[in-house]
Order: sequence, then C-alpha cells, then structure tokens
Amino acid sequence: ILYIYRNPKDVLVSFFHFSNWVARLKPSDTFENFMEMFLDGQVVGSRWFDHIKGWYEHRHDFNILFMSYEDMKK
Repeated sequence: ILYIYRNPKDVLVSFFHFSNWVARLKPSDTFENFMEMFLDGQVVGSRWFDHIKGWYEHRHDFNILFMSYEDMKK
C-alpha cells in the first residue's frame, strides 16, 4: 500500500477552494470559518488528522509505504 499524505496547510487551502467550486459541497464565506470547520472535522471526509493518524500507526508494517507528497516529488 502506498499512502501519500499532504501537508495539512496545503490540504486546507486546496479543499477550501474546491468546496467553494463544487455545488454539492457546503461553501464557506471566509477562509477562517472553513479552517475552523476543517479542524473540527465538519467537512467531507471528517478530520484530516484522524485519517492520517490511522495510517501513520501502521507506517512500519511490511506492506505500507507512508510518505509525504513533497518527498514523492523529490
């Protein structure tokens, strides 16, 4: 399993613009409001940190390569 994670700041900014573009997602009036929703897990996909933690705990398993997007690009 190859698990590529992104910096949470990059995820936040990207998801903010994406959610304001897609009609089915709840748009946010300000970036600050969206950041609070993101940190509280009130966006599609729940809390980013919980998702990462679940995979991070298995990073040393023999069949999982856990790496950042920036390391992959290198």
